Amino acid sequence: FLWGLADFRMGLEDMSNRLVWSKSGSGQVNVDLIELPRLQMTFTARTDVDGQTRLYSSDHVGMFISNRRGEMIQQLMHGIPHAVVLANPEGELALAVPSTIPMKVGNRLVFFRDQHRAGAGVNHYLYPIHLSQTFLFTPTLEAAMYLLMMRVMHRRYDDAVQLADSCTTDTHMSRDATEVWNQVLQSALDDTHPDGFACRLKLQLVAHDSDYPCMWDLHTELTGYITKVASVSARCRLAPKDELRLLDMLPDDQKDYMLKNREAFLKLVTSGGPNGEVRVEYPTRPVVRDQYDAIVDKSVLRTHDLESFLSKFSTITYKRPEEKSGALAISQLNRWLDNGLKLHGGKDDLGFMFLYELLSGTIQFSVLPSDTPYQTGALLLRLLPPKEHQDQSLLMSILRVLAKNPGLASDPNLPKVTGYKQGMFGLPFKGMANVFSRLVQGLQPYIIKNEHHL
Repeated sequence: FLWGLADFRMGLEDMSNRLVWSKSGSGQVNVDLIELPRLQMTFTARTDVDGQTRLYSSDHVGMFISNRRGEMIQQLMHGIPHAVVLANPEGELALAVPSTIPMKVGNRLVFFRDQHRAGAGVNHYLYPIHLSQTFLFTPTLEAAMYLLMMRVMHRRYDDAVQLADSCTTDTHMSRDATEVWNQVLQSALDDTHPDGFACRLKLQLVAHDSDYPCMWDLHTELTGYITKVASVSARCRLAPKDELRLLDMLPDDQKDYMLKNREAFLKLVTSGGPNGEVRVEYPTRPVVRDQYDAIVDKSVLRTHDLESFLSKFSTITYKRPEEKSGALAISQLNRWLDNGLKLHGGKDDLGFMFLYELLSGTIQFSVLPSDTPYQTGALLLRLLPPKEHQDQSLLMSILRVLAKNPGLASDPNLPKVTGYKQGMFGLPFKGMANVFSRLVQGLQPYIIKNEHHL
């Protein structure tokens, strides 16, 4: 029996603060009285007509400590580890819970029972259990707030949201209620779970209706809730009218396009108009300078005097690199990018000819085994200096067409870089009779011929 007494709801009170009394003089010792001074609770041993000896509460008439632990009762006690079940002969049940405020350490609740709230008017709360055993009654505001705190601390946000309205009042909060409310707010902070946002917004409504303090940013909470509303559980989801109330609390100058759109949608839903219209606001388009995709270059489709163009064309250099892949390719790419890519060749003598060979697949250069030369070329094309890819020119237009049309770039009939010797690599191409000029002279007619495929 003593072991059972020691094990009995160890969360209720420490053994060092339990006073166990007996009237037995000698021999077998019977427990007649248990006092829990810090909790202001007393239990008296009494034998019922069925011959069972039970510990009856002196503070709650007719109720005794019960061992009933059905699944539904266990669910009600989940997150309240220091509760004890009381029952009466009629089968009515209740939870007796010490008013100790726990601390959250990691995912655990730690109770420092020697630090009871000084001057607390009530050292424990009694929560009658509904006959359906699906919820608890909260007889006082302080009891409701304490249960709300325990639900929030244990992240049972669905129960917390359902309980929140019980904490609304139009009277001044007592010191006990104020302390517990502050603990509720502290417990609810910094959880980015979708139900966490819903719970904080519900508490915001309670605070607004009851003139309680609140310590989080309403704009942040509304944005988090609206962003994750599809993942909010059904029991936590706010009613449209409650969302509108929260949005009304926020000044108009603090509402971004997303909050304004949500507000307009909710007003349409609550108005009941089946054929209503909502004015949708869009975010301000960011100013992006030198954007590659902002240029539409059709220079290659226009008629050019190629002979005049090539005769006046400035020098273009090309030194075909060794074909590489994997880590060696990464190292080479880093060096090229540090030196800077140029359409006319640049420090590494690459430019147009190299990008064209990549896009047409006549040179193998890739990082991953699954990469294609075309993908590498399309990427490097975007890394040319903005002053080159923002300018509309024949060479840039050719590269854009191939990058935008992979089917055309892989066409076997696409002109290839041919007719040069290994010793020519690194030499400048200028004028009419060279590899570069022959390539350009064949490319423009080919692209114009396939214009309908672009």
